[in-house]
Amino acid sequence: MRAYSSRRRCRKSLVSVVSLAVVVGASSAAQATAVTVIGNNGGPGQNGGVADATARSGSSTDANIVATARGGNGGNGNQITPNGGAGGIASAGAYTGIGGPALIASPQVTVSAAAAGGQGGYSDIGAGGIGGNGGYASLGIVEGGSSLLGADVSITGSVQGGDGRLGPSERLSNAVNGYSNGGALALTQNTTGGSSLNPGGSGGYASSVLNENLAGFSHAPSALTLHVSSTGGNGGAANTFTSTSGQVQPIPGGNGGNTLSSAVGSLSGNGAVTINATAIGGNGGAADTAARISAGQGGAAQLGQVDGQSGTGTVSVSATAIGGGGSNGLAENLNNAVRGQTAGPLSLTQSATGGSALNPGGSGGYASSVLNENLAGFSNAPSSLTLNVSSTGGNGGAAFSSDPAVGTSGGNGGNTLSSAVGSLSGNGAVIINATAIGGNGGVADTAARISAGQGGVAQLGQVGGQSGSGAVSVSGTVIAGNGSKGGSETLNNAVRGQTAGPLSLTQNATGGSALNLGGSGGYASSVLNENLAGFSNAPSSLTLNVSSTGGNGGAAFSSDPAVGTSGGNGGNGGNTLSSAVGSLSGNGAVTINATAIGGNGGAADTAAGISAGQGGAAQLGQVRGQSGSGAVSVSGTAIGGNGEYGVNENLNNLVTGTTAGSLSLTQTAQAGNGFVGGNAVSGLTYSASESTSLTLVSQAVGGIGAFPETGTVAGIPPQSGTARADAGGMAVAGTATAVATARSSAGYFIQSVATQASAPLSSGVSQNVESFASIGQSMRPSSGATGLEAVSYATGFTALTAPTSGSTVEVGSALLQAGGGSSPTAYTASATWAFNPVKLWVPGQSMIVTFSNVGYTGSGLVSFKILLDNVLIGGVGNQGTPVNFAMAQNYFTHSPIDLGTLNAMPQNSTLEVWLSVVSTANGVFDPTVNLYNGPSSSVPEPGALAILILGTLSMVVRRRPKAPR
Repeated sequence: MRAYSSRRRCRKSLVSVVSLAVVVGASSAAQATAVTVIGNNGGPGQNGGVADATARSGSSTDANIVATARGGNGGNGNQITPNGGAGGIASAGAYTGIGGPALIASPQVTVSAAAAGGQGGYSDIGAGGIGGNGGYASLGIVEGGSSLLGADVSITGSVQGGDGRLGPSERLSNAVNGYSNGGALALTQNTTGGSSLNPGGSGGYASSVLNENLAGFSHAPSALTLHVSSTGGNGGAANTFTSTSGQVQPIPGGNGGNTLSSAVGSLSGNGAVTINATAIGGNGGAADTAARISAGQGGAAQLGQVDGQSGTGTVSVSATAIGGGGSNGLAENLNNAVRGQTAGPLSLTQSATGGSALNPGGSGGYASSVLNENLAGFSNAPSSLTLNVSSTGGNGGAAFSSDPAVGTSGGNGGNTLSSAVGSLSGNGAVIINATAIGGNGGVADTAARISAGQGGVAQLGQVGGQSGSGAVSVSGTVIAGNGSKGGSETLNNAVRGQTAGPLSLTQNATGGSALNLGGSGGYASSVLNENLAGFSNAPSSLTLNVSSTGGNGGAAFSSDPAVGTSGGNGGNGGNTLSSAVGSLSGNGAVTINATAIGGNGGAADTAAGISAGQGGAAQLGQVRGQSGSGAVSVSGTAIGGNGEYGVNENLNNLVTGTTAGSLSLTQTAQAGNGFVGGNAVSGLTYSASESTSLTLVSQAVGGIGAFPETGTVAGIPPQSGTARADAGGMAVAGTATAVATARSSAGYFIQSVATQASAPLSSGVSQNVESFASIGQSMRPSSGATGLEAVSYATGFTALTAPTSGSTVEVGSALLQAGGGSSPTAYTASATWAFNPVKLWVPGQSMIVTFSNVGYTGSGLVSFKILLDNVLIGGVGNQGTPVNFAMAQNYFTHSPIDLGTLNAMPQNSTLEVWLSVVSTANGVFDPTVNLYNGPSSSVPEPGALAILILGTLSMVVRRRPKAPR
C-alpha cells in the first residue's frame, strides 16, 4: 500500500480558503472546497491561459472536494500572426485536510479532480500559418481519506487533452489515491487524448494504469473498487493540400489515437474487490467522400493487466476493448484478458468490439473474445465461478454514390467469435455466458439503388461449464448482423456442461434483418440434444432452453422510373426452427423449453399501396424430455411472423415426454399479425399410463388483424385470426386443458376473446377437450363438440360506434359445454371477453351488462364476474356460491348489471366479462353478451329469486363510481 503521507506536497500561490471559488479568465491557482478555474482565451495567435485548480477541505468535516480546471483556448491566426496559438495547459488537484493531505472526520468522503486542456487556435491558411497544439492536462494531488472507522471514500481523477494541430497524448499512472479503514474505497481514473483539428493529423494516445494492492494491510478497506478508462483522440479529417507549385494533393484522414488501460487491485480477508477497465480507440479522421479521399485508421484499444484478488471476498473483474472507427474498422481480439483470485465468488467479464468503417464501402472490424478459466483441482479455487464473454463486430461503411457510374456498395459488417470455458471442483456453482453479435453491413443508398453491405456472421467457439457437484448454467447466443439480406444463424449443440448437480443449458440464435428494400430476413435454427440417460456422472437435474428468431425483411418500395426500377413488396421475414431433446435416468427432473419466432415481413409502402412482406414461419422440431422417475416438464412454442397476411401456425403433437413421475406437456401456437391475422391451431393428444400424473396444456393464439405496419389490402376487410386448441389423453391422474385466444387491433372496441376447457384424466378412458375463439367471425358450430368432454366456443363482435341512449349492442356469444365424460370429477369451460369501454361509452349514461338468449341443457353450475381495469365490480360465484343453470338463466333474464356512469375513464381501460360453467353431467350453457346504454333509473329491478340467491348487487352499488356533478 502506498503510504498516505508519501504524497503530501506543498502548493505555492494559494489564496484564502473559502467554501467555493470560481476563477474565470485567470491563470493563477485557487483553493477552496469546490474550485473551478478557466484559463484566459488567447488573442490572435496567442496561447491560451494556464488553469491551475486545487481544492481542499477547509475543516475537519468537509467531505465533498471538487476541483475543475480548463485551459484557455488558443487564439486563431490572422494575416499578421498566421499561426494559431496553443491551448492552455490545465492542472487539477483535490485532497482532504488543512495545509496538506490528511484524514478528516467524515463518514463519507468524495474527492474529484478534472483537468481539460484548451483547444489550439486555427491558423490563417491563406497566410501560410499552422494551427496551435491542444493544451496538455495533468493532475496534481488527488487523494483523500477519513479517520472514522468504516467510512466510505470515493476518489476520481480525469484528464482530457485539448484538441489542436496535434492531439496531445495523455497518460495517467496511479494518479489517484485514497484511504479507508474498514469502509468502501472506490478509485476512478479516466484519460482522454486530444483530437486533431488539422487535416490528416493524428489523435492523441491515452493510457490509464492503476494499481492498488492492499493485501496484508491491517487498516485496509472493507471493499475496493477500481474504475479505469482510456479513450484515444480522433484523427483530423481528410482534405486536400495545394502545393506552392499549384498542385492539389490529397491528405488522408489522420489516425485515431491508440489506448491502454490496466487495473490491478487486491484485498485480504473477506473484502469485496471490483475491477473495471475500458479502452476505446480514437476514430480516424473522416473521409472526404466527394473527393474519394480515405478516412484515417482507427486507434487500437489495448488492455494491460486487469486483475482482482481477495482472500475470501467476492471478486468481480471486467474488461472492455472497443476499436476505433477508420477507413476499415479495426479488429479487436481479447484472449484471457481478465484474471481474478479468491476463495469466494469470482466473476470475470470480457467484451471486445470491432471498429466501424468510416470509408464508404469499408469493412467493419472483426471481434473475438476468448476466455478460459479452468480451476478444477486448484486448492485455492473460488466458491463459485461466473464468466461473461461477448464480441460485437464493427459496422460496415455506408453505400455511396455521387455518380452512379462509380457507386460503392455498403461494406460488410465485421464477423465475431466468442468462446468461454470454466470449471471448478467440489460443489462450486459455475455460470457461463457467451454472446457473439455480427456487425451490421453499411446502409444502402436507396435513392441510387445501391446495395447495403452484408451483415457479419456471429460464431461461438467452445462454450462449456463444469463442476464437481455444483449447479452449472451455460448460455450461448449468436445474433447475425443486419445486411443487404439478413444473414442466417445456425446453432447445433453449441453449449455443453458437466456436473453431478443441476445442469442448465441455453442456446439462442437470431437471424439478421434485411437493410435492402425488399430483402429477405435471415433464417435461424437452434438444435440442442443432451441425452444423458445411463451416464454415471449425469447431473441431478437437466434444463434445456432453446430459441430461434428470424430476421425481419426489408421494407417495401415504390417504383422509380428515373433509374429503371419497379417497386416491390416488403421482403419476407426469416423462417426459424427450434428443437430440444433431453434425458436423464433415475429420479432427476428434466425441463425442456423450445421457442421459435418467425421474422416479420418488411413494412408496407402505404402511400404507394405496396404490400408488406410475408412473415417467417416458425417451426418446432423434436421437443422431448425423459426421466426415469423424476418430474418432466416440456414446453414448445411457435410464433409466426407478422406480415401482409399473418402467418398461420399449426402444431400437432410436437411436444412429448416420458417418466414414471409427474409429466407436464405444454404446446403453444401463435399466429402472426397482418391485415388479415393468421389462424392458430394447436392439437395435443398424449397418453401416459406409466406416469403418476399427466398435465396437458394446448394453447392457440390467433393473429391480430389490421396490424398497423401492414398497410391496406384492396378489397379485403380487416380480419383477426381464429384460434383453436385441442387437448386429450389418458393417465392415472391429471388434467387436459385447451386454451384459445383471439385478439384484435387497438382500433376496435373488442380487444380479445379467450376460451378455456378442461377435463380430468383417468385410466382407460380418453378425455378430450376443445377451445375455439374468434372475433368478427362465425363461432365454431355446436356439431364440433360431438364426442368431446368439455368445450368452450366463443366469439366477439366488432362494434365500433357507441349505441344511442337506451339501445343494446350484442358484443359476444358463447357455447360452454362440460361434463361429457364418465369421470365424477367436474369438467370446466369458460370464456372471457375483453373490451375497451371508452369506444362504447355514452357520456352521462350508465353502461349495463346483460346476458340474453340464454339456453341450456343438462345441469351444472354457472359463475361470472365483471372487472374494470382488474377491479371486480360485479359477479356471481366468485364472492358467493355458483348458481345452477335455471337460477342463472332467471338471474340473467331479470338482472342487468349496472356499472354506473364512468365518464372519466382512461383511453386504455379494459372491461372484462368472464363466464364459467362447471358440470359433471354434460351441461351446455350458451348465452349472448350485451352492453346497454341508458339512464340508471331505467334499469329494471332484479328478480326476487336473484336477490335471494346472490349478495352481489349491493357490492355493485357500493363500487359504482359517482356521476360527476
